[in-house]
Amino acid sequence: MSITPESAHDLARVFLADAYRMRLRRAGKTVEHPIAVGELLTDDRHSPTVVVAGLLHDVLEDTDVTPAELRTRFGPDIARLVEALTQDTAIVNYGERKAALRRQILDADPEAAIVSLAEGCEVAERGAPTERPSDGALPGDARWDRGALRTQSPQ
Repeated sequence: MSITPESAHDLARVFLADAYRMRLRRAGKTVEHPIAVGELLTDDRHSPTVVVAGLLHDVLEDTDVTPAELRTRFGPDIARLVEALTQDTAIVNYGERKAALRRQILDADPEAAIVSLAEGCEVAERGAPTERPSDGALPGDARWDRGALRTQSPQ
């Protein structure tokens, strides 16, 4: 499927909204983050392929959408980028999983790194915690939750 600049946003946004509304796998996940990443990439005038990959970068982790479905709907280039941006949930240890994801992104296309950087910028702009608390806690650990609250609370 060839994605034109005119159709890229519309197709991906409709697909994304439907996936997050009807097929959500991870509670608490919303469509706002992927849309914001797509907007950053659009503002920076990246190709429709990169913008659509940015919009869809979390769809495999957050919903029951499959890589095969992405290939069918958006083509192999976008599916490949989204897969490169998807964590391997079979890796239980958080640090190891994130390290594997970074290697996976670097081994992929430079466009995957562009999307990953845009995601990091969006998270930073939103003010979400991006680092572990100083006591070394990981997400899901009670120490992380307290650290995240301290990070977000006004002093």
